[in-house]
Amino acid sequence: MTREELIQNLTNAGVSPSLYDSDSFMPDTYLLGKVDGKWSLYSHKRGHLDIEKTFDSESALHEYLW
Repeated sequence: MTREELIQNLTNAGVSPSLYDSDSFMPDTYLLGKVDGKWSLYSHKRGHLDIEKTFDSESALHEYLW
């Protein structure tokens, strides 16, 4: 699944874009991106980075979320 397909699926499901981000480092959201060379689902709250789960590929991360 591509990033665009994931965003479309989340939009169609009514998930607010304010709850996730894949293009920057917004606080208090779930973030999708590479951390230490691995694709990761993580959160950034009050200056603390919490990695929720890591994946071998961007597509696997998107499939997990959907």
